[in-house]
Amino acid sequence: MSVFYEIGIVFKFFFRYILRQKKTRFFLILSFIPTILFLLIFSLKTGKITPSRYFQNMTVWYYFQFLIPIMALFFGNSVITEEVENKTLHYLTASSVRKSSIVLGKYLAYSLITLIIVNLSIIITYFVSLIFGPFNASDLSVMVKFVLISIPSLFAYFSLFVFGSSVLKKPTIVGVIYLFGWEVLIQFLPGSTQKLCVNHYVNSLLPAHTRLSAMSFLQFFKPEKPIIAFVALVFITLIFLYISILIFKNKEFLLSD
Repeated sequence: MSVFYEIGIVFKFFFRYILRQKKTRFFLILSFIPTILFLLIFSLKTGKITPSRYFQNMTVWYYFQFLIPIMALFFGNSVITEEVENKTLHYLTASSVRKSSIVLGKYLAYSLITLIIVNLSIIITYFVSLIFGPFNASDLSVMVKFVLISIPSLFAYFSLFVFGSSVLKKPTIVGVIYLFGWEVLIQFLPGSTQKLCVNHYVNSLLPAHTRLSAMSFLQFFKPEKPIIAFVALVFITLIFLYISILIFKNKEFLLSD
């Protein structure tokens, strides 16, 4: 079998498998919290924020600072850790399918599900905003940019956490510390240390006016040029995914742990 055929088989199996998981339904519900809040806030006409401003700020904060990283953490860890914890790794690797195809197939299945959930919610929230405010072509452009930016952002986070699951016994704990400890703390530090986290490049890709509106308190943040931020996210994706595949192919995982 060719590599692409093997990846396709693994992808189809795990794509259907993920759809049946409880955590997928949980994250689907979680993704629509901004939409529900939107309906509540503007139906009650509380606050002075405009629908356009709410949509942009909520997308920057909720989706790019929380939902995308946290979904990448839990789904990315599942690519390898799930098989070890469920003691199904032996059966998966005993087949004729290459180990690299297993990782890539699961990676693509889990990341595609995440992208669908996140972007479906962003798009629906945008159209809900049109109920309470006039159509604005610039808002539509911003929504499209958000959807496009979510792709390299999510793939980068996913690769990082797949790597974590390949080398750590408790990758989720370390991942949470990284997301809500290191990435939060480093944003308040001056100098080039900010470049040592995925979030820096994600924020650099966000439209400048939405970033300044939602995160005006980040005094030391110096965004990279969009092309540099994009290349950095692609590099992070490829290098960590490649290392994860090498580790998965050569490491002996202890299923009793």
